[in-house]
Amino acid sequence: MALTAKQQRFVEEYLVDLNATQAAIRAGYSAKTAGQIGEENLKKPEIGAAVASRQQTIAAKLEITQEKVLERFYRGETSSAAGSGLGLAIARELAERMGGSLELRSRNGETAFALSLPAEPLPEPVLA
Repeated sequence: MALTAKQQRFVEEYLVDLNATQAAIRAGYSAKTAGQIGEENLKKPEIGAAVASRQQTIAAKLEITQEKVLERFYRGETSSAAGSGLGLAIARELAERMGGSLELRSRNGETAFALSLPAEPLPEPVLA
């Protein structure tokens, strides 16, 4: 089923800041019900699919991959955030040195970082 013009606008606005309430307001929904409408919209399969499709298109256009985000000094070309782009790379390197991993997981417009560390500490290195 095709999206209505208002739903399509919601998708575009949602991708600005991943804030469903503000996206609903900017798309023309009532401010009084925007929170509820935004949440309901994200649960609709056709809207979720449109968000995911649009995110893939944007990522491909910007050549952003999950692996690239974890590289040292990487910052998106459109990023307005301050920083040098070292934080995630350092976190991943530390996790790997401890026998764990840091992974980026994205789904339905939400991104999470998963830090996995072993339950048992690694043996102490022998210093020569």
